[in-house]
Amino acid sequence: MPAANRPLVVSSPQPFEALETSPFTFLLWNLYLTDKLTPLLQKDLNYHKIREIVAILPEEDDFKALNADIGDTSVTVLAYHHNHTPVLPKEQYDTIAQRIDAIARLPREERRGILVFCNNGYQRSLPFLVYYMTKFHSDEFPTIEKAIGFILSTLRSTNSFEEKKQMIQTIQSLL
Repeated sequence: MPAANRPLVVSSPQPFEALETSPFTFLLWNLYLTDKLTPLLQKDLNYHKIREIVAILPEEDDFKALNADIGDTSVTVLAYHHNHTPVLPKEQYDTIAQRIDAIARLPREERRGILVFCNNGYQRSLPFLVYYMTKFHSDEFPTIEKAIGFILSTLRSTNSFEEKKQMIQTIQSLL
């Protein structure tokens, strides 16, 4: 009898097991985002095949204090030294963005994840991510507005129009 005509046989129900949720927000390709409220556990880094962490924090020691045991994952800290501006020097962005892009362009089987680790929320990671997306992936993200819109919708942000406009102006000064 064809499979479509066979009666459906239901065995005893199995207990429901919820899927484990990720502590990281997946942005695109091999980029993830999190902040210091999320403890970095080796099992999560391994699961997402994180090869590189870009931490945007006041000081390099802040990352070490928060994440003492992350194995051999490479970490680069973009330190803003308690400066409250959301934009860091373009040269720093360029160096890190080139490294991320090199990882993203590896053959699929060699590709690994990059975790952008922000101090609190995304006010400093957003300019970096927009810089990377518009400079290295301008075919998908030809404008700052498109990149910001994508990131904020991925984060399910409810930022007001004025806040988005201010972010765009800040990032335009960098690019």
